[in-house]
Amino acid sequence: MGRRDSRSVLGTLAVVLATAVLTACGDAPDGIDAACRDGATSAGAPGDAEIVLAFGAGVDRLTPGVGAGVLLVYADGAVATTLPAEDLATAHVSMIAPGFHGEQPGSYVAGTLSGCALAAALERADDLFAEPPSFGMPVTDATGTTISYRVDGQPVVAGIDMFDPDDPDEWRGSISPQEQRNRDAAAELWHLLVGAVRLTGDLPVDRLELDSPLGTIGADELDWSLPSLPELLSEGGCAEITGADVATVLDALAAGGGELLESEPWRLSARTLPPGMPACGGR
Repeated sequence: MGRRDSRSVLGTLAVVLATAVLTACGDAPDGIDAACRDGATSAGAPGDAEIVLAFGAGVDRLTPGVGAGVLLVYADGAVATTLPAEDLATAHVSMIAPGFHGEQPGSYVAGTLSGCALAAALERADDLFAEPPSFGMPVTDATGTTISYRVDGQPVVAGIDMFDPDDPDEWRGSISPQEQRNRDAAAELWHLLVGAVRLTGDLPVDRLELDSPLGTIGADELDWSLPSLPELLSEGGCAEITGADVATVLDALAAGGGELLESEPWRLSARTLPPGMPACGGR
């Protein structure tokens, strides 16, 4: 239980929850019952604490699949997700890759986990990431869902090809028994989270990340009244958009300037940055 430095952020509360409340929750499906799910939370706003667990993204960087189902858990129990309330309970993480898919630039909804639910989720994540998990590569070379966890202060990122949380046994027999156990554990963790999140409201779109991973964007393709963008992106770069420039880019997308995003998304991606997430992987 002392492996991750996020425990110091949770402090005494997490220790108490892990030893007392979690025991009461453990017999329910996915480790969560109504009393645990509806219990008190110490969560602040998303971004007040660091991101410690992520589905569909890294804890310290967005990935090309963002927009198709991202759920971020912060050390204090706050949550940010791209999934709307009506979809969250039945949501699937992405099985489609490579390249960007989903709405661009997307937006996030804030939420919270109770202290009990947070302790249960981090307990599951501790077990899953006791060693860097392998999930096998069944029949495809596509990169699927990203799952990331902060261990001893460092992000550990794993990819799960063709992952369906509602059918984690789909590839049984094509992968090793340990890889199957890891898939089962990841599916249980996903269901625990989406079943326990209490959504609280939309988050503002106040930071964007524009990424040109192949470096093939010309100045004539980015006439968005932001002179620095072509230089940044034509070199395979990544640009963080903040302040008044966010509205400029959003207006350009709404007016049809996002045609490139739709027709050739592998050349340019636009992503809303959630609170606490560094732009461009922190580089």
